[in-house]
Amino acid sequence: TKGDYIEGKAIYTKTFGPEVGQVQVMLETDGRMLNAKVELLNGPNNVKQAFEIFTNNGKLNSLFVVFDTPGEGN
Repeated sequence: TKGDYIEGKAIYTKTFGPEVGQVQVMLETDGRMLNAKVELLNGPNNVKQAFEIFTNNGKLNSLFVVFDTPGEGN
């Protein structure tokens, strides 16, 4: 599917159904600094996983990761 454009300092939340087994995340800029935080939540009572990303050039050093999202509550 097509990606979403997210402005700097924005908070973006996405909910997935239990049938989704993996989520792909790609972060890049047009050459500007990339400073982001990705948080994964699985249900209301589980500890969230947080990842902080920083690079001086988000075009040369973009980020692409695949997260497993097993079960309900994603």
